Amino acid sequence: MTRRLSRLRSEERGFSLIEVLVVVIIIAVLAAIALPQFTSQRSKANSGNAKANARNLVSQVELCNIQASDYRRCDSADADELGQTNLPYGAGVGQVSVSAAAQKTYTITARSAGDPTITFTVERSGTGPVARSCTPDGPGCEGGGW
Repeated sequence: MTRRLSRLRSEERGFSLIEVLVVVIIIAVLAAIALPQFTSQRSKANSGNAKANARNLVSQVELCNIQASDYRRCDSADADELGQTNLPYGAGVGQVSVSAAAQKTYTITARSAGDPTITFTVERSGTGPVARSCTPDGPGCEGGGW
C-alpha cells in the first residue's frame, strides 16, 4: 500500500506548457470578442443618458412655459426660471442646455458623455411638434434622428 502511494505521488505531474498556452490563447480570443462589445454598449448607454437628459429638460421647459408664456424666461437653470432640474445643465460634455430661445421657440442640446462629438437636439418651432435630430451618426444616432 505504501509502495503504491509513493508510486502515485511520483507519477503526479502538472500541466504541460502547451496545455497552459492553449488555455491562455482561448482566453485571449474570448477577451478580443468581448471587449469591443463592452465598449459599444458603454457608448450606447452614454448616448441614452444624453437623450434622457434632453427629454427631461423639454418637460422642464414646457412646464416653465405654462407659467411664463415665453420660452425666453425658461432658458437657464436659475431658480427664477427652470428651478431645480437635477440635470447636468451646461454646454459641456455630458451636459444639456437650452439655447436660441424666443417667445414661442427653443432649442435644447445634449452632449454625450462617452463621445463629445455626438449631440442630440430638440427644437420647438412655433406651435408644431418638437423636432429631434442628432449629429454625427454613431451609437444612438442613426441617420440624423433619434
